[in-house]
Amino acid sequence: MGHEDPDGDCLGSQLALSSFLKRQGKRCHLISHGPFRRPEIMEWAVEFTDKLPRPEWLDEGSTALVLLDCSSLERTGLDLTPYSSFPLIVIDHHASGEGGGNYRYLDTLSPSTTLLIQDIIEAFPGEMSEEEAEYIFFGFCTDTDYFRHLENIHDGVFLKIHRLMKRGISPTDFHRRIYAGQSLTSRKHLGKILNRTESHFDGRVLFTWENRSDFTEYDESQRDSNTLYKQLQSVKGALVVILAKESREGELSVSFRSSCDINVGELARSYGGGGHPKASGCTYGGSIDEFREEILGKFVDILANR
Repeated sequence: MGHEDPDGDCLGSQLALSSFLKRQGKRCHLISHGPFRRPEIMEWAVEFTDKLPRPEWLDEGSTALVLLDCSSLERTGLDLTPYSSFPLIVIDHHASGEGGGNYRYLDTLSPSTTLLIQDIIEAFPGEMSEEEAEYIFFGFCTDTDYFRHLENIHDGVFLKIHRLMKRGISPTDFHRRIYAGQSLTSRKHLGKILNRTESHFDGRVLFTWENRSDFTEYDESQRDSNTLYKQLQSVKGALVVILAKESREGELSVSFRSSCDINVGELARSYGGGGHPKASGCTYGGSIDEFREEILGKFVDILANR
């Protein structure tokens, strides 16, 4: 299982690990609370369920919960209380989380959780399957925005990518799969969100939003957040981009992007979310106007000494 509102790294990690474990003769349940918002992952929705097997059907001596791409059970959006007696395995590359789990594999220097799954698969005899390599590379690409968020601390990444390419991965094909083929409607929606973007603190913070009417007018496949972030982060002087989505009445799904040393992962964690120093997200209970006022108030202090 992974976090709710999953991304490509979360789902790719689940699919790659599940495939590997099945090749070892294990049975796996792929669990996700959803929703599957991002266009590039929608085809995978049919592989997952939000229905957990009943605890009494499972053998506690041979069953474990595996939590991927987050370290907090609360972030799954699932009620896991009936499974508290089962061992918990946590595999994650985020610094956030409460530090639980009977077994933990955390590496905050890894640019994606899928690369940690690659480590696990490669630690066993034999080769990974081409399908597993595809899941791993997909998760890496979506979490790094196709190499854009790599830093010099990410040592050895290209050697791992080289080994994936030897399994038949084509970076060109994956770039086309993730970023190409957008509809004219999606470009119109992008223009609408760009047009309402607000500039604050002399252009250092850009704030925009999607309200409930946007969700009614455009389905998930027409809302291209990745391109929106790229466009706004390319604005001269912009340090942080904030996108607030009114996913349901009284609740926002918020994303932060940083183009500097401002750690938006810590900012998201202050709201119970998580992520990377340059890309993170959280859920906020309240209206867009309430959130705007609150978050801009935080940036008064954040930007005070810059």
